[in-house]
Amino acid sequence: DHRDLHSFPTRRSSDLPEQIVIATEANQRLPVTFVKLSPQSRHIENKLTGVTQARWPTQMVVSVAGRVVTLPESLEPGRLIKQHELMLALQDTPYQAEIERTASALAAAELTLARTRYEQTVTKKTSGHLNTPFARMEPQVAAAEQEVKAAKSSLLYARQRFADAKVYAPFAAIVLQRYITPGQWLQAGEQVFHLAASDSIDVKVEIPESIWQQLGQIHEGLQVQIISQAGNLWQGEIRFINPNREAITRQRSVVIKIDNPYQGDAPLLPDQQVQVSFSGPEQKQIFEAPASALTEDGFVWTINNDNVLHKENVKLLQQDAQHIWIRFNEQPELNRAIVVYPLGTMIEGQLVQPSAYKVQQL
Repeated sequence: DHRDLHSFPTRRSSDLPEQIVIATEANQRLPVTFVKLSPQSRHIENKLTGVTQARWPTQMVVSVAGRVVTLPESLEPGRLIKQHELMLALQDTPYQAEIERTASALAAAELTLARTRYEQTVTKKTSGHLNTPFARMEPQVAAAEQEVKAAKSSLLYARQRFADAKVYAPFAAIVLQRYITPGQWLQAGEQVFHLAASDSIDVKVEIPESIWQQLGQIHEGLQVQIISQAGNLWQGEIRFINPNREAITRQRSVVIKIDNPYQGDAPLLPDQQVQVSFSGPEQKQIFEAPASALTEDGFVWTINNDNVLHKENVKLLQQDAQHIWIRFNEQPELNRAIVVYPLGTMIEGQLVQPSAYKVQQL
């Protein structure tokens, strides 16, 4: 029988048996996936982006001129050096000669002072009453004493210049850059190395005002977690809190210290972005839900006991790739049946059909 389908009479729902009508209305409801959750108390972690900064970045320069005669081959960028380790030596013959000249000048000045004092003593004993300071040889002795002082200062200066012909690490450091080569002639004030302290590195983090208030009491020494782009975990503590807001962003900032960042196979280097995790104070009435439950406009859909949809306002406290941590703005103490995969076509007050086998547990 190939009769047209439209030739069949249309049956109204009132003509159908009651059990068939109920089944038909249920099939027309929107199927949803939901999860039943209860509010909990927990510490909210706020993850922010920071940038590593070298601790004590120092441009090493030479204070005297000369030719490079000693330059360890191992002093390449990335090398760790100890405090007082020799980094560079210049030819020091001219400065040794300067020491000898100033030492000779000092000896001559001391001899002149001794002769003048002797002559003063003899004059006072043999010349009777002396009416003027010049006659008593007082200015002559003072001039000779001043010559000795000047000669001693010149000798100290010559010895300092001789010592400056060698450059030592001022602290335990990492070599960030080297600017010189063996045998090179250097002028006074020329840069030779760029160093940074190797015992720690800083991480600067800007904190928005909303998160600053949420974190509660932030203080020096507070422990935080640092995750590098390679996924390595570091422990840090707040070195200091910047008392001034950033000029452009107007946000507060803190500087975090990480100890021994350059040791190991995966060192933490300057000018890298890292993730900083702050653990705030314990908060109540927090829901941990799947990340997919949050709509693009920041709402969450829930289902009441009559399987009716409700669109609710929430405050997003924390989020990662899999989960969100939220607090409902109204009646946050109540349990919720949260829609896991909300659709853009959902309507407030719409009847839905939750499927038991689709319920997901976190």
